[in-house]
Amino acid sequence: MKLDPSAFSPSLRMAGAKRFRFLLDTLVDLDYSLKNLDSRLLVFHSEPAFELVHLEFQFINLSE
Repeated sequence: MKLDPSAFSPSLRMAGAKRFRFLLDTLVDLDYSLKNLDSRLLVFHSEPAFELVHLEFQFINLSE
């Protein structure tokens, strides 16, 4: 899993390398745990309302 450091807020960039590493390690561990349950961690970078509608349409198309 790769994270784009520029996608984070300025306050997070100022938090330091150790906190950023902790966040990355936590997300990687969560994704690994979800894979063991036949799931995945999805991270989107856009407006939440847009993504929810987009995911809803994908779910409807998959279930038909």
